[in-house]
Amino acid sequence: MPEKLPYTIRDLEYRRTPRYKTDRFVVIQFQHRRVTGLCVDYSEDGFGAIIEHDLPVGEIVSIEFAIAGCAPTPLQAKTIYRKYSRYGFQFIAPESSKRRAIAEFFKESLEGDY
Repeated sequence: MPEKLPYTIRDLEYRRTPRYKTDRFVVIQFQHRRVTGLCVDYSEDGFGAIIEHDLPVGEIVSIEFAIAGCAPTPLQAKTIYRKYSRYGFQFIAPESSKRRAIAEFFKESLEGDY
């Protein structure tokens, strides 16, 4: 079972689903730019990442997760939070096949198969 992040009472009122720690690279595309970030936590609704570039908060961006043995799976997410280089993203209604790809990406991080 993945390790849950610690919560405070204040955090619980903002979280719909639990978040889990990870450390996987992601590619973010926006405004004809492509940057790499480090995904540091995730849930079924979205993920948090450290990104050393300015991203537009409130806009839809394209996300790619690298899954071993598969072509990168592009997904859409909305940038919903920023504090310094820490960003929060919410997945934009991926269909079930893409939800499986997201689950597979994070399953690899739990198994240490980078």
